Amino acid sequence: MAHIRKFLDLSTKHLMESDLEFLRAILRIADKSIVDNTVFTCAQTTHGWFIYAQEPADMQLSELPHRLCIIMIHARRHGCEYVLLDEHGPEDPDLPVFEPG
Repeated sequence: MAHIRKFLDLSTKHLMESDLEFLRAILRIADKSIVDNTVFTCAQTTHGWFIYAQEPADMQLSELPHRLCIIMIHARRHGCEYVLLDEHGPEDPDLPVFEPG
């Protein structure tokens, strides 16, 4: 039987520009086939990002932006293994929101 997984749907307003720069850098590393050294898994979508929500014990906190760690922990608390950050996604009142600068 197929394994069904949940994802947390969020607005990209929960990210700051530095978080977006981190996500773009991860994609550049992945494009160079250095995936084995990547501490984070993500994919860019038409309107945002799809990320794997690591288990808190597996997070390399010194390597990951603080806001992304908070979002992944929030997702795991709600039983989600993935996060869809979409510019049209809903804002979560339990997470900070940042306006584009």
